[in-house]
Amino acid sequence: HNSQQLKGSSTVAVHEFQNGLTDQLLAQPELFQLILRANFDWETITDDEKSLYGIWNLKEAGFLELCFHLKEQGALEESIYQSRLAYFLKLYSLPGRRAWWEQQANSSMIDHDFYNEVSRKLEDRLDSAEEFLSQFPQYRKQK
Repeated sequence: HNSQQLKGSSTVAVHEFQNGLTDQLLAQPELFQLILRANFDWETITDDEKSLYGIWNLKEAGFLELCFHLKEQGALEESIYQSRLAYFLKLYSLPGRRAWWEQQANSSMIDHDFYNEVSRKLEDRLDSAEEFLSQFPQYRKQK
């Protein structure tokens, strides 16, 4: 019974975290525009933009890392973790996001077990940016 309550609480926490990320983007359209550009054009954004993009990516990665640890502890349904992981693996197929992720290999801000698991799964993927955009058109750069 306690196990079910824990999983229920974890599921609510995951959804609240995810909604908080979405709410932040809706409240800050300029941040969303930066993310759209940086996902594709890592090399052309300014150092200040890279810093802001990096902070956002760290926050988003923290969401997936939370899911990872809750799943590892048996406190989150495997299916919830796998659905979030599938989305992030597609997102990290975008060139800017992938460049940022690869720079995190020795980061003290991301758990190494989590980093290694995601990186291993990324190595096996052949997703293209166009495949991601066909599934998530909201991430297409605005003109």
